[in-house]
Amino acid sequence: MSATTANPIPHNLVAEKSVLGAVLLDEQHLHALLVDEQLRPDHFYLREHGAVFEAMLELYEADQKIDHLTVAEQLRENNRLDEIGGADVVEELVAWVPATGHARD
Repeated sequence: MSATTANPIPHNLVAEKSVLGAVLLDEQHLHALLVDEQLRPDHFYLREHGAVFEAMLELYEADQKIDHLTVAEQLRENNRLDEIGGADVVEELVAWVPATGHARD
C-alpha cells in the first residue's frame, strides 16, 4: 500500500485543541493530564499542538504560570512561535473550550 492510500493515524483535532485550551484557561488540569493520562507532546497528531504542549510542560516544570501569554512567550524563547503559526494560534486555542472541567475526557 502506498503512502497516499494508507489509512491515516486516528486523531481528533478538536479534542487536541480542547485539551490545550482547557490548560490555558486553568493550568490545574495539566497535572491530571500528565499523571493520570500520561499525556506527552508526541501524543498530539499535529506537530504544532505538540509544540504548544511542550511549552506548557516547560513552564510547569519551572513552576511558572501557564496561560496564553506565557505559553506564547515560551514558544518565542524556543524559536518555535512562528512554527505553530504565531501568538494568535495560542489565543485561538482558548476559544475551543466549552467547559474546562472535561479536559481529561
